[in-house]
Amino acid sequence: MKRICIALFCLLSVMQMQAQVKQMNSFWGLDYSMNKETVYQLVKEKNQNKGLSVTNGNTQIIVDYVLLDGERYQYVLLDFYHDKLLAGFFSKKIKENEEATLTFLRIRESLTTKYGEPTVETDETVTCYWHDKSRNIVQLSLNKSGKSYSIGLLYLNGQLNSRKTVDEQMGLK
Repeated sequence: MKRICIALFCLLSVMQMQAQVKQMNSFWGLDYSMNKETVYQLVKEKNQNKGLSVTNGNTQIIVDYVLLDGERYQYVLLDFYHDKLLAGFFSKKIKENEEATLTFLRIRESLTTKYGEPTVETDETVTCYWHDKSRNIVQLSLNKSGKSYSIGLLYLNGQLNSRKTVDEQMGLK
């Protein structure tokens, strides 16, 4: 009986740990399965037609001054491949070191609550990575650029990015 209880406890612990790894198949209310027109309409509604610009041969949408999880970013660049949402990159510039560090830590804590503990790399920048079993990636970075700092937050559709990489290597589009 004791062995059964221990085995059951271990099984439940593993199931709970797996349940805590959240799928990263959407961000900012946008799902990776959405096409560009659907995303454009949703972003237009969110941004109330202010600051919205479409660039680069209809493969990108750039939106100025966006709000994500309580943080204001200078812009978000939404990138598409084969008319599916490939990535979203949020960017924020900050002049003061202390403010940049506190903002980075606040965003990191929010993402850690959602996705668990990140993998962290430090060199000239500090970068945190989260990923799921579908190879989707969330990457948060803090960079020093001149006298100011920039925070970048990338959401990447891992499967579609792999397809794009293979297509590019084979000379396909």
